[in-house]
Amino acid sequence: MTVVEHRMVPGPRSDRLGLVVVERGATAPELRADEDDEWAEIVLVAQAHDERPADLALRTVRRMAALEKSRRFVTEATLVLGEGDERPRLAARDLITRTILNHMTEAKQGQLMLAAEAVQDPEIRHALIVLVGDLARELEPCGITIGVRFAPPEPRKASGVQRIVLPSEED
Repeated sequence: MTVVEHRMVPGPRSDRLGLVVVERGATAPELRADEDDEWAEIVLVAQAHDERPADLALRTVRRMAALEKSRRFVTEATLVLGEGDERPRLAARDLITRTILNHMTEAKQGQLMLAAEAVQDPEIRHALIVLVGDLARELEPCGITIGVRFAPPEPRKASGVQRIVLPSEED
């Protein structure tokens, strides 16, 4: 089974395109359209239960190639990692991250986040930090950022303004 989902974000038209790739065993992020979002489209590619990591990587590569062919470029991507560090999964991660980064290089901008909330093993976490460091050094002059996140993102607030209730003079 192949899972590819497109979500169109309501509101003003934007050419901003987001990508979320989810490994098996990872929790897909909640994809909500907020009024303040400027995304025109979010592409979700999720690994099916019986799909090999290599097949997920190849689907992602094909999807990125189709986007480039249509002259559309992802400017923000998240690779949501599942638990595990077996060789096929590591090779697939490497291919997916490098494909996304090469795609962003064509656009001359972008941000890639490896979301590793499901990863608990300290050795795997360390390996991810090393991978991100190596990739960041390779990308240094091109304006693309890459990072790794081990905790869920903070919920976004609608506004930085908070209502303050003052006690009345009678209190």
